[in-house]
Amino acid sequence: MIGYLNTQTAFLGSIVVGNGINYGLIYLGRVQQLRRRGDPLVSSCVEGAVNHRARHPARLRGHQRFLRRLMIAANRGFRHFGFIGGIGMLLCWAFTFTLVPALLAIYERFRGAPRIKPEPSGERYIPTLQRFFNRPRLIIAIFAGLSVAAAISFGLQLKRGAMERTWKTSPTS
Repeated sequence: MIGYLNTQTAFLGSIVVGNGINYGLIYLGRVQQLRRRGDPLVSSCVEGAVNHRARHPARLRGHQRFLRRLMIAANRGFRHFGFIGGIGMLLCWAFTFTLVPALLAIYERFRGAPRIKPEPSGERYIPTLQRFFNRPRLIIAIFAGLSVAAAISFGLQLKRGAMERTWKTSPTS
């Protein structure tokens, strides 16, 4: 099935890793939140899985559609990437809900349960944020200045020839 791996496939592999690891990060974030609240590990893992399943099915279906479309592409690199991505994301998703709870149980057996921490309210930032947001002209000026600086930087890079303007010098021609 996979006989034509190329630079496109290698480059797009980072997308598989990035999207695949996202499931575990969201799951672990929820489990950590529940554990710090004082919930037991088993119920935290179950709640994390239920919460993840309820909130993210559209994202999973979107990724599946994207990868299925790549699998029918004429370009073999994209076709193989669709296959690799589909299998990779499916495995990441499966391992998130099977392997991660087991690893958490082993980890907590050696390190102990996390300390219970009250959830931060963010109240100490409210006065500063209120002062900042009460000055909309200051916000606009800051972002206008940053936009001008970015445009100047981009223009200088274009002037120095940072962007390829012809395909005659590309290595594939």
